[in-house]
Amino acid sequence: MLTLGSDTVCIFLARTGRINDPELLAAYRSVLSPEEIRKVDRYRFEKDRKLSLVARALLRYLLSEYTGRDPASFAFVTNAYGKPALAPGQPVPDLRFNLSHSSGAVACGLALGRDIGVDVESPDRKIDTGISDRFFSPHEAGQVSSCPESERHRRFFDIWTLKEAYIKARGKGLSIPLDSFSFDLDRPEISIRFHGEPGSDEAEDSDSSGWRFFRWRPDAGLTLAACVQSRGDIMFRAFDCVPFQALGPGSG
Repeated sequence: MLTLGSDTVCIFLARTGRINDPELLAAYRSVLSPEEIRKVDRYRFEKDRKLSLVARALLRYLLSEYTGRDPASFAFVTNAYGKPALAPGQPVPDLRFNLSHSSGAVACGLALGRDIGVDVESPDRKIDTGISDRFFSPHEAGQVSSCPESERHRRFFDIWTLKEAYIKARGKGLSIPLDSFSFDLDRPEISIRFHGEPGSDEAEDSDSSGWRFFRWRPDAGLTLAACVQSRGDIMFRAFDCVPFQALGPGSG
């Protein structure tokens, strides 16, 4: 059984392209709830069904590894904004998690007693980086537009994944305006600044000293960011993972 310290956050990355064994995929389905299976099967394309299946199996596998319980035994609830959590009343530690998937990659972050958010994206994904003028803070939009064109997509997704990880950690979705906070990527340590008006929810609920951030580029095709609630030092550990099979070294 794995253990997780209160000052450690673990990030796991699974690639669907590396998971092709029919017996393994069948094992994934066997631990899902009937409702989860229905959600997996709603996807029209096989690649999307597989991505959803691996994401749900990865979460159950990791929760099992950290608690010693049957992976099929976990029940989940979601808040008003759709953020999932373990349902109350289960005899397990206060494990908090967040999932993200994109372009054949699934990321899962786990923390003990701390709110956490993760986001994984492919910088090769086609997108008009000019939308940063609409959705990012002016400072961040300037960071994107001032980059050489060859680096603009990567800088855009460096900021985008951090912003997504933060709002997912808060559990309030896009009710938090993306331009109400900023990241400065030109400093040694990633930090967040808030621009909420006095008296706004963002100004009252947030404190820049209460969050820690992590970026990981597992390869040239992916950018991953994580955010965790903490005022102290946090150790981030990252692993490659095949659910129900193996954990591999990533980055610490």
